[in-house]
Amino acid sequence: MPQNSKALLTGVTGFLGSHTAIQLLNKSYQVVGTLRDMARAEEIRQVIAQHTSNIDKLSFAEADLTDAAVWPDLTKGVDYVLHIASPFPRELPKSEDDLIVPARQGALNVLSAAAKNGVKRVVLTSSTGAILYGKDRANRSGTYDETDWTDVTNRADTTPYFRSKTMAERAAWDFIEKDGSGLELVAICPGAILGPVLEKDFGLTRDKKGIVVRAKTCQV
Repeated sequence: MPQNSKALLTGVTGFLGSHTAIQLLNKSYQVVGTLRDMARAEEIRQVIAQHTSNIDKLSFAEADLTDAAVWPDLTKGVDYVLHIASPFPRELPKSEDDLIVPARQGALNVLSAAAKNGVKRVVLTSSTGAILYGKDRANRSGTYDETDWTDVTNRADTTPYFRSKTMAERAAWDFIEKDGSGLELVAICPGAILGPVLEKDFGLTRDKKGIVVRAKTCQV
């Protein structure tokens, strides 16, 4: 990605999102980071500012993955989208749709808006969880390619999170196959994401009064 381009980064408050924002800013990109609650903007700005001298190039926008109406405006004038946001709770929700729906629909909302606005490329953070599971153990090793997918019908060997990542990435590629805008899609499938934690309360979240209330649902 050329320097001084504009990048939209979803899930800027998450572990991967904040680290990615720092890397982009240090390479002189203009970055718009999305978050679900604008009240967290100043907090995450201060965290990111400790690791870059280009904090003036960072701005924020409040956005929900399932709100299709917000993404067309957010992708206007954007060169690249790094779509990182996806629910990753520490505890399983009562309904797996709490993970699957925002993951899948969020990817489609972002891609649809990006295609309409001439975005050059979307980089989607997927997971090895979209590749490896739902198979017998004899097929759990070797070299994988774009034809390998987790079998989401095998519920004994898949989690709601793995199913959400699989369905989201497959929906994204299906969209690109039918899209004629020239939008490029790249999917990154990490097995684990490790590194220094930037926030002090990385395992907790706060209500609007600043009171710690529960384990945080991460955006990764």
